[in-house]
Amino acid sequence: MCVITKNKSIIIRELQEGHVVVVPTDTVYGLAALISSEEAIRNIFTIKRRPITQPLSISVKDIKAINDVVQHIPPSAQEMINRDLPGPWTIILEKKQIISDLITSGSRYVGVRVPNNAILLDILSSIAVPIVLTSANIHGSKDCVTAKEVERQLGNAIEYILDGGECSIGSPSAIISFINDKKEIIRPGGFNNTNTNN
Repeated sequence: MCVITKNKSIIIRELQEGHVVVVPTDTVYGLAALISSEEAIRNIFTIKRRPITQPLSISVKDIKAINDVVQHIPPSAQEMINRDLPGPWTIILEKKQIISDLITSGSRYVGVRVPNNAILLDILSSIAVPIVLTSANIHGSKDCVTAKEVERQLGNAIEYILDGGECSIGSPSAIISFINDKKEIIRPGGFNNTNTNN
């Protein structure tokens, strides 16, 4: 039975025990698991009914922590990181070995976020481990911006949803690639004031 809670301690415990939970972000609600828990990551694909060939992104506690999971940050990416994060962005960079090929579907590159959501950032700081994070919906279905919407879609497949109220942006993050130090917008996202040309 799915439980909607406002207790962050329960969510932290569940993550540390290797389970999948649902958390609020600034964009939409997300399915989350520790990057170190392969079973939980596989469960995310199952819960979401997402093809395992489609990579997942990760979230870290602050912009400094991006260096823990990627090989290199080109100057143009660093400028954007300093200016726009935390925020509704996923930045694609070459991953370090700590990020498993399961997360990236075999790619050398990984999407990294620093969400602008105080609740989630507090959880990330408390566990001190990056998390896999992808929208909490059935693959191809409507994104969820409230805990109740998640419950209606995924309530039979998950145990805990952390209720952080309605997500402030309400659509997925923009995705900006910096592969080979070349900036490319992969997905505009729902945030209009992107400043991606700066």
